[in-house]
Amino acid sequence: MDGLRFSAAAAVAAIAMASSACERDPLDAPCATGLVVTELSGAKGAVFVEVFVPGGLAQEIDGLIARTTNLVGQRPKEAVIRVAEPLAPDAFAVLPATLPDDFLPDDGVLELVSCGEVLDRVVWHGLPETGSLALHGGVVPSAAANDDEAAWCASGAPTPAKENPPCP
Repeated sequence: MDGLRFSAAAAVAAIAMASSACERDPLDAPCATGLVVTELSGAKGAVFVEVFVPGGLAQEIDGLIARTTNLVGQRPKEAVIRVAEPLAPDAFAVLPATLPDDFLPDDGVLELVSCGEVLDRVVWHGLPETGSLALHGGVVPSAAANDDEAAWCASGAPTPAKENPPCP
């Protein structure tokens, strides 16, 4: 009986150790500390999320999670970014992921999450079917500036990985 009890206890301990070993970030990579969402394109076949990298430091984004939810509360959609190269500092970049056509809802919320922390959160109403929704260009983008829906405008000509033109 003692041998059976020992075997069961050893099995439970092994399962507990194995399951706790899986509790980590998607990759053991440095956490991103600052990204600002600057442009969203929901155009069929050309869905993208553009970000600005502020602060003068390159950002490691391997394991970054882009999460969208529509404003009526449907189940969130997530994309885990897998890339070896960091994003250049003080530059615009498109998140390197193949996003499905339905990733960005017409009215929604996008969160960029690194190591469990939300780096930026954007809410929008009325994503254009063609073109993009762009943060007003001509100023240095910030997470505070992109919280103001009035700072966004529809753009007929997306500018992925480039500074957006000023909104009319």
